[in-house]
Amino acid sequence: MSSGVYPFKVGSIECAVVSDGTANLIPNAAEILFQNAPPEERDQALRSHGIPGLDIPYRANCLYIRTPEHQVLVDTGFGGAVHPDMGKLVGNLGSMGVQPEDIDTLIITHAHGDHIMGVCDATGKLTFPNARHVMGKTEWDYWQGVTENAFMEAVLKIYLPAIKDRVELVADDAEIVAGVKLFAAPGHTPGHVGVSVTSDGAELLHIVDTVLDPIQMEHPDWVSMPDMLKDQVVETRHQVLARAAASGALVLAYHFAFPGLGHVLADGAGWKWVAGS
Repeated sequence: MSSGVYPFKVGSIECAVVSDGTANLIPNAAEILFQNAPPEERDQALRSHGIPGLDIPYRANCLYIRTPEHQVLVDTGFGGAVHPDMGKLVGNLGSMGVQPEDIDTLIITHAHGDHIMGVCDATGKLTFPNARHVMGKTEWDYWQGVTENAFMEAVLKIYLPAIKDRVELVADDAEIVAGVKLFAAPGHTPGHVGVSVTSDGAELLHIVDTVLDPIQMEHPDWVSMPDMLKDQVVETRHQVLARAAASGALVLAYHFAFPGLGHVLADGAGWKWVAGS
């Protein structure tokens, strides 16, 4: 099994964090991640986390879920279109014995490229040909109304059209398969959703891009450049982190250091991230 795969269980449901890769994609990434942070406070927070400069690696932690009836994948990574160290999802799934044809349900949490560009190749050929492709209706409808966006050009021209004839649009709180349910987490994008997995009294909360770095748990009002609705993402962040801390649920964050699993603890006006499953 690849080092880019981290198996774990939620109750009796088998899961795995499957990496799409890690790369230094964005120089001075901390300026992007903490766009409104006072520079001195930002730099102090970085130092307290052992980060000497402004560079933070880019990571993508996809979620694989195997129930008795289904094989579910949450998000697809970049699909190899951006950097040679990304696009590792399919290979890492293969190291588990899971082929693209085995995935019967694909959940796309939102339409940013690092979550959807692995859905097909550059010609529009689907990567997971047998999968039911599921997306929140709020997110889909928003992007159908966007004709020009330089940041989203490839998504609008290639990746969303590739699934247009087969995507299943669902409510932002829909149960997708037994034990796997969406929850609304708007702000990062207008229809951004998280995923809850429950079994035998245990729960995983996949918060996706609600929080992009553990530092934002300590400073929940620090927003990033890609956060589209900045006031909304702060409100959502408070709600989701309060839920995670109160429930004691295991939490997965898409962009945290692999495997991105841990727990959230209340800590004054913010929260504290405790890595580990």
